[in-house]
Amino acid sequence: MGKCLQSAHFFKQNITGGAFEALAAATGDSLAVPNFNAGTKGYLLEAWAGNSANAGEFGIRSPFFHDNIRGMRLDAMFNPTLSGADGDPQMLLGYHVRQPLYRSDTLIVEVNATATNNVGLGMLQYYEDLDGSDQQLDRFEAIEPYIVNTLGIRVAVTAGAAGDYGSTRALNADDDRLRANVDYAVLGITTQLPVCTISIKAPETSNRRIGLPGHWLQDKSADWFVDISQRYRIAAIPVINANNRGGTFLEAADPGGAIATLATVQLAQLDTTYPGPPSS
Repeated sequence: MGKCLQSAHFFKQNITGGAFEALAAATGDSLAVPNFNAGTKGYLLEAWAGNSANAGEFGIRSPFFHDNIRGMRLDAMFNPTLSGADGDPQMLLGYHVRQPLYRSDTLIVEVNATATNNVGLGMLQYYEDLDGSDQQLDRFEAIEPYIVNTLGIRVAVTAGAAGDYGSTRALNADDDRLRANVDYAVLGITTQLPVCTISIKAPETSNRRIGLPGHWLQDKSADWFVDISQRYRIAAIPVINANNRGGTFLEAADPGGAIATLATVQLAQLDTTYPGPPSS
């Protein structure tokens, strides 16, 4: 089975405001739901959003959802008591809520907020069996007995100037301390500045982006993949080999534009007896 965890980011700069309007997929991402294998499930696990200046409403809909008028209607708070970050990003879905996705559907992602705002929305999807995906994902209970040390690897990432992804940055570009021939579980990511979406892609993720919010409340993002795995009882923790660190890349996207932040990838070094993720 080709289990697949992937993220996508959607954005619009200088919105019209006053009514719902569509967001575009960031470079390399898509509104299309892949044609995952019949008889298996796909889910929207998480969604989060950011706004440059005001509160707003976001919507995710399709003809296959409850309705194709508003579908999933989600408020995003703008909290002016937060210094500089102003609540970007905000989590949009309930903690245990997941929305079924439908094969070969095309999602519509929208926002209704104040004119001239810049907005972004990220989401995390999971597919039980998708052809062409051979991701190395495991559950926390499977990796926990093999954890030798935990550590953080610093990566200097910059979001794109116009709300899209910025340049890719290799995992070892700024902090090359991983030990050769060792497997590492990616637990989550912390950032020095909030950023709407930050993603990691590697050979072990089938070079698909697997992302999360660079949240201003650090414990939401520090063990993001562990939390996703335990909450939904799925293999959702990426396991990468140190020998691929030069081909493992981070990217960031934020409605605030070219946010430059130090991101620290939170990793668990696994013992050499770790058998690797199961094949199904």
